Amino acid sequence: MSEPDEVHYSRDHEWISLNRVPATVGITDYAQRQLGEVVYVDLPTGGDHVKAADVIAEVESTKNVAQIYAPLSGRIAEVNEALEDDPGVINESPYEEGWLVRLEVDEDADADELLTPDEYEELCSGLSGDEVDSLPEGAAEDEVDDDETDGGDDNADGPSSP
Repeated sequence: MSEPDEVHYSRDHEWISLNRVPATVGITDYAQRQLGEVVYVDLPTGGDHVKAADVIAEVESTKNVAQIYAPLSGRIAEVNEALEDDPGVINESPYEEGWLVRLEVDEDADADELLTPDEYEELCSGLSGDEVDSLPEGAAEDEVDDDETDGGDDNADGPSSP
């Protein structure tokens, strides 16, 4: 899934769409893939004011619990209550149905620290584990490790073509 062009990104893998008021905030496709299957989301209370980098939610997966940070300062105008019943929507649709909160961004909020889609893509391409994320669907991480660590004996004809 490619990153949408109409949003901005934090270095902590949150996205924010400023195309509407209030702005919409969620986690990126990269973040949800790193987390794995999302099983629970702890959302903030609507009406709370948050500062940029404040924790606004926690996303629990089968692998980890991740804190989600506000990409900009503002007031939580709405939370995605549908996630309480089906948190897996974050995995299925991180940029559409899987949004976390709507944020009334403060007028003095500084969006200059946010990344463009190209800058975010560059950030993700430099992170370890990215090569595992690009495996075809159904390929397991341990299959890659086995091929690399056993000297390739299972494939005497050399590497297979992609």
